[in-house]
Formats: sequence, structure tokens, C-alpha cells
Amino acid sequence: MNGERSRSIAVTVLIIDDDRREAENAASYFEQTPLDVDIRFVVKSPDDVENLANWLQVIEDLSVSAVLLDHLLGQSSGASYTGLELADSLRDVKPLLPLFILTKYASDERLESNGFSVDDVLDKERLRQNAAAYVTRILRGIGRYEEAKSNRAKHLGDLISLSLARELSSEEKLELNTIRSELGLPVLLRQLDLADEAHTNLESQKELLASLRRLLGETK
Repeated sequence: MNGERSRSIAVTVLIIDDDRREAENAASYFEQTPLDVDIRFVVKSPDDVENLANWLQVIEDLSVSAVLLDHLLGQSSGASYTGLELADSLRDVKPLLPLFILTKYASDERLESNGFSVDDVLDKERLRQNAAAYVTRILRGIGRYEEAKSNRAKHLGDLISLSLARELSSEEKLELNTIRSELGLPVLLRQLDLADEAHTNLESQKELLASLRRLLGETK
């Protein structure tokens, strides 16, 4: 990206495309948009992973905040799935993650009728003139994603803290596991550290209170 431009946001967007050159061109157009943002675009081909299920690990490893998927992923790769099918798979385990189709076939009726798992369809053919608008849509989706993640992380922390005080109900355990799956291991570890710190502080306060009570008892 242009080093002279100030940056206010740092996020990673994954572009999944069987045509690496097209994907890198798209990343270049996005990075040249005159917006006060710092977005890292990472290009991956379906041939970079063993199968559809491995994309989740790629997303976790890169701390991805949004994904742009080509639709016909098998044209120049060995992928046996389309962008919509990959979006469906990701949506099952990452319900909050912004997903966009970036394709030359934006007018394909199947994208309109079957694209329930994607946030929007972006037209590659109009990318050069619409890059700034597309980046704005992507950032809007990321903003909603980060806000939702923050709210879910707070609720996760509440459930973890509650589990230190008493056994969780079946519904609470199910909810905790669901949120843990949605947010990933790093967020879970942070919340565990916070809960452990809070629990330690609480125990210290209890010990201090007990000491004060003993001291008051001795002075009577």
C-alpha cells in the first residue's frame, strides 16, 4: 500500500480465486483506493489447500476479517466446489464473518437465487471504477463483524466467569461452545485470562476481608 497515506484501520481480507493474477490485480485496485484504511489483502488459490474443510484453518491462521470468493473456483484449479459452496461451508462455522463473491459472472441468476450465505456480490468487470465503493462495503461488513465479535466475546467472558462461580446449565454450556467456535481459540484464551485474573482478584479480596474481620475481632 501507499506508505504516504495515514492508516486508521488494520485488517486482513482473504481473496480466494483460482486465477491468481486476477486476484492480485483486484487486491492492487483495492489497495489503491483513496481511503484512510490499512487493509492487507492476501491471495490464496484452491490449490493452496488440501480440501474445502482446510479453509477454516487458513482463516484462523491469518486472523481474517472478511473473505472475497471467486464463484467458479474450479476453472483454473482442482477445486470441486464453487465460491457459493465454500461460502455455505464457512457460514456454518463462522456465522458472523463477512463473505463476498467477487466474480466476472455477477449477473448469474444462481448467485441471486442461491447466495444466501454471502453478504454481497461484487462485479470483477467493474472493479476498476468501483474499487472504492467495494472497499467501503467490505469495511462496513467488517465493522459490523468486529462489533458483533466484541459483544459475543463479552458474553463469552461472562459465561466463563459464571462457570467459576457455579456449574453452567446445559443451555449455557451449549452457548459457550457455540461462541467459542464462532470466535476461535485466540479470543477464548484472552477471555480465559481475563476471567482467571478477575477470579484471582476476587479471591484476594475475600482473603483481605477475612483478615480485616479477624483484626476487628482481636481489637474488641
